[in-house]
Amino acid sequence: MKKTIYITLSIIFWVLIALIAHSLIEIYFLKQLLASGSFVEWTYFNNRAVCALPLVLQIGLLAGGVIIGYIIGSIWWRLVYVEKKHWRFYKKKK
Repeated sequence: MKKTIYITLSIIFWVLIALIAHSLIEIYFLKQLLASGSFVEWTYFNNRAVCALPLVLQIGLLAGGVIIGYIIGSIWWRLVYVEKKHWRFYKKKK
C-alpha cells in the first residue's frame, strides 16, 4: 500500500512538471508563430480552442510525465525503503 501511494504521488508530481513544461513550450511556440506572422492552428475540444501545440506533442508530454514519474518513483522507492540509503537511516557517529 505504501509503495503504491509513493509511486502514485511521484507520477502526479512528474505530470505536474510536464504540465509546467507544456505551458512554457506553448508560450515559446506562440511567440515564435506570432513574431513570424504565421497562422496559429488550435487544437479544439468541445468546440473550444484549447492548445496551439500539436496533439502528438501534448500526448507525448503527458505520457512522458507518467512514465518518468513511475520510473523515478520505483527507483527512489528501492533506494529509500529497500536499500535504506536515506539520511534518516544513517546513524550519527560520535
